[in-house]
Amino acid sequence: MCSLRRCGFNQNLLTFCCTAPLLPVSYLIAKIIKVDFQNKGNPLTNLEVLFSVNQILYLLIALWIYPTVPEKC
Repeated sequence: MCSLRRCGFNQNLLTFCCTAPLLPVSYLIAKIIKVDFQNKGNPLTNLEVLFSVNQILYLLIALWIYPTVPEKC
């Protein structure tokens, strides 16, 4: 039986693993329903890319921290 801290670690890691396929799935859904995934005419597209890169950097740092300092999870 796992302790509460260990289960919390597993839940956090599961959250990170579940968010990874969101972009490919959204791209696939956009292809299926024939929607322009990268609307170049929308001025918020650049902001969307910036937020996505920020999220990827956060995930990389978090996945590096979890095995290094497990008591901080």
